[in-house]
Amino acid sequence: MDAYAISRFLVAHHQSYEVYPLCRYYDIEIEAIRTGVFCPKCQCGQMQWLRRKWICASCLHSDQKAHLLALQDYGMLIDKNITNKQAQHFLQLSNRHVIKRLLTTSAYHKAGATKQRKYQILL
Repeated sequence: MDAYAISRFLVAHHQSYEVYPLCRYYDIEIEAIRTGVFCPKCQCGQMQWLRRKWICASCLHSDQKAHLLALQDYGMLIDKNITNKQAQHFLQLSNRHVIKRLLTTSAYHKAGATKQRKYQILL
């Protein structure tokens, strides 16, 4: 085979490398993943949503966008699409209205209407 034939073969059989979601790729049970929003400063404290911001229980660091890292983790580990209910469970935040606001203001693409709506996490 000449170089031109090899290059045509490679182009014709090219596949994008899709490693996400990692749980499926590495055969990890989703229940084994720790949920919640973790502090970006101390890396050990779990954060609570209070008065429109996340506050770390350990170091008292506050951050309005700490949930973005947790949602990125969800996208890489579990699925690139997330529903309000799944976000409630993963972020450990029970208020569906707060979750809706966090997801819509995070500039994620929306698909579907009302109860069937999914948000695409951009990786």
